[in-house]
Amino acid sequence: MHEEQFKLGAIMKFNKLAPGLEFIYQEFLAHGAEGAAREAELCGLTGVDTTARMPRMHVFLEFIPEARLSNLKDHGAVLHAGGGCVRTATVPLESLADLSDDPEIEYIAPSHQVHACIDVAAVSIGIDLMRARWGNGIGNGEGVLIGIIDTGIDPTHRAFSGRIDRIWDQTLPGKGLPEGNFGEELLGDGILKSTDSQGHGTHVAGIAAGQDSQFMGVAPAAHIIVVKALPGTLGLSAGINYVFRIAGQLDMPAVVNVSWGSHGDAHDGTDPLSRMIDYWARPGRIVCCAAGNEGQRDIHAGVDISPGSSEEIAVQSDALPINIEAWCAAEAQLRMSVVSPSGQATPVEPLAPAPAKDPYTLPEGRARLVTRKDPGNQHHHMKVSIRPTSARPGYQWRLHLENVGTEAVYVDAWLANVREVREDVRFIGPGVVRGMRIGSPGAATSAITVASYTTRTSWRCQDGCEKSLPLTPGAISDFSSDGPRRDGAPKPDLAAPGAMIISCRSHAYTATTDWLIDDDYMIMGGTSMACPFVAGLAALMLERQPSLDPLQLKEIMRVHCVRAGHTPDDFDTKWGFGLIDASYL
Repeated sequence: MHEEQFKLGAIMKFNKLAPGLEFIYQEFLAHGAEGAAREAELCGLTGVDTTARMPRMHVFLEFIPEARLSNLKDHGAVLHAGGGCVRTATVPLESLADLSDDPEIEYIAPSHQVHACIDVAAVSIGIDLMRARWGNGIGNGEGVLIGIIDTGIDPTHRAFSGRIDRIWDQTLPGKGLPEGNFGEELLGDGILKSTDSQGHGTHVAGIAAGQDSQFMGVAPAAHIIVVKALPGTLGLSAGINYVFRIAGQLDMPAVVNVSWGSHGDAHDGTDPLSRMIDYWARPGRIVCCAAGNEGQRDIHAGVDISPGSSEEIAVQSDALPINIEAWCAAEAQLRMSVVSPSGQATPVEPLAPAPAKDPYTLPEGRARLVTRKDPGNQHHHMKVSIRPTSARPGYQWRLHLENVGTEAVYVDAWLANVREVREDVRFIGPGVVRGMRIGSPGAATSAITVASYTTRTSWRCQDGCEKSLPLTPGAISDFSSDGPRRDGAPKPDLAAPGAMIISCRSHAYTATTDWLIDDDYMIMGGTSMACPFVAGLAALMLERQPSLDPLQLKEIMRVHCVRAGHTPDDFDTKWGFGLIDASYL
């Protein structure tokens, strides 16, 4: 039987499992918890806990609207706090069959790995002029909560003195919180227990809300709450939910900064994390997301396949795992196979929600293919997983697609996991597409998605040396990811300074001298740095108008965007609607 298979005493409905999660489950059955964890890492997924008595995993659950959720505990599942038809949960791997058989559950999806979308700038967008116009001491973020979901924060840095309300360190052992049964909430002097050994979160927080006479953040009087997040989309989701819950308890408007992203989604705002952000969208609740740093990387491919013909998408990899996430319309009738560098191919398979077969063995590696109909957009989701076993520079693998229907079919494909946003693995040939490189959560409809603008290209580092990068001042940063979304909706929304930005340095982070300005400050660049500029600006707007909702705030910002020779109505796939100009907000 294709949609159902007997496993561990339960009927597994494989059509309810997202493709990557099915691979993990099959490895769990064959090789136990360690095999499941290994497959998750190779697939660019997160959340497998092998230390628990029953190996478990963090997942997204999608329910029918009238679900009562009363029987999840019977399966050992822990449902996290939240609302809407998409929730996060921790579930035993051995219970996935039971959960798939639950009539209230429509789909189970994994947590994808995320990567960081890694002064003078504030002046360039007119924040000082805005403060002068507002007057009356308004324009510092007083009374607004800024949530930083990142690698943590240095709680000892003077720029945050007395303003960190609390930290949820998801990486510490603990019973967790209603939003997730992991980590520890730290209050008062307890915040000193958490550190930021990567430095990214501290730098981001300094841009949004640092308070220093030389390198002032955008909202230096805002209250700060920090989530040191687990490395996956589920950790981000739980963190956003947590910040908004605390904001409600404190009766404050809140803006959340998410300078992280992934490409394991359809790039159309229908993935679980994006839909949860849309669910939380309401007055006084804003989420700002980085557009991503894949503007010069060949992570997107697309082919238009005429009826009765075939096309191929080629990917080059020396030795790293290849994970392709491809999407096409629900009515498409395709067959697909994987062709190895030596020309040998897997059997041709139709688009059908059948259980994934065991990996096919080819001369240069192993390949897996599986298809599901995604509940978010009702489109076909094809996942192709390739594990090369031999390495040679320039090795090319191909996804072969045959259109057996009567209508043309367009297929979009992305390289999904963190390892693949490197030049070591990339699409090649005529199928490469320059665009649609903004993934989750930046694709969320309600998120304010921020591109990077270059304001600085050179600096003097701590040892007195002059350093520079080959970027163009006064232009959109080359690395900034471009839109639009796969459904044509405009993304990014706007641009803000992202290269190169001086901000707070975590004292727990060991950086090379090239990036150090002094003992307390360093320089970084990326849409990660552009995003907190807008998050801080959103906090200033909420200080003035606490009831603004995301769509209202986006519209206010849109009409105050500038781009030479264009009006605020002109959308550009790199700039969005232009560089934010705060002078007349």
